[in-house]
Amino acid sequence: DGTKKTPDELIKESLGKFKLSLSVTLKKILTSWGKAPVFIDLSLVNSSIVVESLKKTLSFADESTVCLIPVISLKSSAEINSLSVDYARNNDSGLCLRLFRSDLNRKTLADDINNLLTTLNLRVCGVDLLVDFQITDEQCYRLKELEAILPEILKWRTFIVVSGAFPKDLTRYTVDTHFIDRDDWNRWVNQINSDSLKRKP
Repeated sequence: DGTKKTPDELIKESLGKFKLSLSVTLKKILTSWGKAPVFIDLSLVNSSIVVESLKKTLSFADESTVCLIPVISLKSSAEINSLSVDYARNNDSGLCLRLFRSDLNRKTLADDINNLLTTLNLRVCGVDLLVDFQITDEQCYRLKELEAILPEILKWRTFIVVSGAFPKDLTRYTVDTHFIDRDDWNRWVNQINSDSLKRKP
């Protein structure tokens, strides 16, 4: 009817579409990825449907034997943590703990991690540790620095560090072929080859 929708109406419509597409998306993951383990992180899903979405996702995994590994963070809600831990125990999948740059700046980081694992009755050896810098820049910790602030670095099931160097936007580029320095890759290679590490991510 040409009536302009309010922001609330647009959000509600988007959430409805997301809920409808979730099953299709999960089936596509199964078709494309198969039964190899895959991390599932719904932290960017709208908070009003994140619990419902996680339940639906984990239920699909049970029915289809997709090997999902739920991802939690230091800021995950008690309900998300509970759902994730229950699924991990029932399916022997383990969990992934995702840390962000802001987490690494906590003076209580090691205690916060240990308290979370204790509260959830998890052992380090059953948890994948994922450090997500999001963007690659000079403020990213060096791998050697990470080893110094992360507890029990040798005991985590896996240790993963990620960041990306994709430009903020592409407005300065014409429609053509362009070569951009892969700062993320260059930084990685430099550190892996030059730092003496207890554990290579």
